[in-house]
Amino acid sequence: MKKYSLIILCLLISYSAFTQNEFYNNGGLIYLNPGALLHINGDLSNTSNSQFKNDGVIELTGNLLNDSLAEFTNGSTSSGAERVTKLIGTGTQVLSGKFNGTNNHFYNLVIDKPISGTLVELHTDVTVEVSLVWGSNTSGS
Repeated sequence: MKKYSLIILCLLISYSAFTQNEFYNNGGLIYLNPGALLHINGDLSNTSNSQFKNDGVIELTGNLLNDSLAEFTNGSTSSGAERVTKLIGTGTQVLSGKFNGTNNHFYNLVIDKPISGTLVELHTDVTVEVSLVWGSNTSGS
């Protein structure tokens, strides 16, 4: 009986690890190099004293949280860096936390929803340094 209980417990732990589609940064420094692509099939949470510095491409299908103590910005002054965050989810996506100010902003923000009529909800003020682009299926603003 103990052998089967252990197998079932391992299966439940494995299942729960794969169902929580979230990239969670709690106090770390993450730097995305120029030319790099980070595809997150779920939510991105940048919390505590975390720093997320993006000089590459972030594709996000879920919500984005950047709490008031964290930094979300570009990493360098290199003109060759793409520095883009793409919101590409099929459902409603929410931006919450802090995205305005020197250390909390988007360099380039692309809203490219694959299904017409899906939303991006802004639960905070958002600063975009260079460009805000809507994809072909995205309607309204």
